[in-house]
Amino acid sequence: MKYYMGMDIGGTSARMKISREGKEPWEYVTKGCTLSTSGYEKAKLCYEEAVLPVLKELKITPGDCGGLCIAASGIDSPGQEEECRRIFMEMGFDEKVVTAYNDCEIFLRLSKEPSLVLVAGTGSIVVGKSASGRIVRSGGWGHILSDEGSAMDMGKRVLRAVGDHMDSRKCCPILYRMFKEQSGITTLAQLDIYVTESILDKPRIASYAPLAEKAAKEGERVAWEILEECSEALFALVRDTFQKVFELSGAPQSLFLWGSVLTRNKEIEMRLREKCIEAFPQLKVAFPGISALDLALTLAEGKQ
Repeated sequence: MKYYMGMDIGGTSARMKISREGKEPWEYVTKGCTLSTSGYEKAKLCYEEAVLPVLKELKITPGDCGGLCIAASGIDSPGQEEECRRIFMEMGFDEKVVTAYNDCEIFLRLSKEPSLVLVAGTGSIVVGKSASGRIVRSGGWGHILSDEGSAMDMGKRVLRAVGDHMDSRKCCPILYRMFKEQSGITTLAQLDIYVTESILDKPRIASYAPLAEKAAKEGERVAWEILEECSEALFALVRDTFQKVFELSGAPQSLFLWGSVLTRNKEIEMRLREKCIEAFPQLKVAFPGISALDLALTLAEGKQ
């Protein structure tokens, strides 16, 4: 039976949605990974573990697929796009049915005008499209070089603030209490070991990001500063990409927002909107009317 599949693969989770004639779409969530960070072999293993058991359960094969669209973080070049496609072709998918996009870039398909997309999840990136269709970007080069304003970045800022509190360099007792309750860590020596062992585990570090908003709501000044720093960092990505598109074909008309930092942290979202509206009054700022997963499935079906 012919089927169509859309995938949204982030650094923390991978989602897939399969449509078959006469049946309700089937959705599945599993562990994700980032091609640019994990590398080809680890990404290949991750993708296979996500896809092949599902196809087996549904009693369908890669060869039955009529269209597969992948929106994945870590596709940062044409070469990585081909690597992503090759992984799925090696599973048995026909090269003619497989398309792959950066998970941020896929939302640019929603507008024919010059536009921007900001994705702030475990990592962060802004991608822009000119009137001629040329794609430009800012950020998204991993948590060492960039990913500013992301959950990973926010989590690191929380850890630094807690460390400074333990070291009597800052005073943030509310943030410290919340961190201690979540991690069980009570000393600076324990924190040092924990960070050293976990610094490459992006989801683990990012899991502390929500503490900033929670502590801010209880009046923690340091937590408010973290939220402001992250919203300013995200705005800088938008501003720089806006300028790149403007130089190519004039001002972008739309900014689509996506990612857990913006969907779950209302304070960050509100501050970012205010900064964008003040700097670019003509820019329409909104969440897409469709998820990356549903858009990927729509593209796989050839309906967009």
